[in-house]
Amino acid sequence: MKCGVPQGSILGLILFVMYINGLPLNMNIDSKLVLFMDDTSVLITAKNLRDLQRKSASILNQINKQFIANGLSLNVEKTIAIHFKSNNLKDIPFPFSYQNTEIK
Repeated sequence: MKCGVPQGSILGLILFVMYINGLPLNMNIDSKLVLFMDDTSVLITAKNLRDLQRKSASILNQINKQFIANGLSLNVEKTIAIHFKSNNLKDIPFPFSYQNTEIK
């Protein structure tokens, strides 16, 4: 039997923050994690798209391992990637998927 905390409750938010509070300390790759309430954002920089895809996949793996260790799950369908680039670079699509799910 699974016990759950209602989504949107104060207790749920406090428990979630306790679970993910150590996440930035366990990251191995040069990235910046931004934790706010029940959202986790990762800022990743790279010199080219190949490195960006490689780093992104590695970071999602690290986050997912940490979540699993704490009994949480990464909702890939709610995961969104935003690609910022210099104005002088042409628009190149940034196709990215994780666990056979396309990241929007």
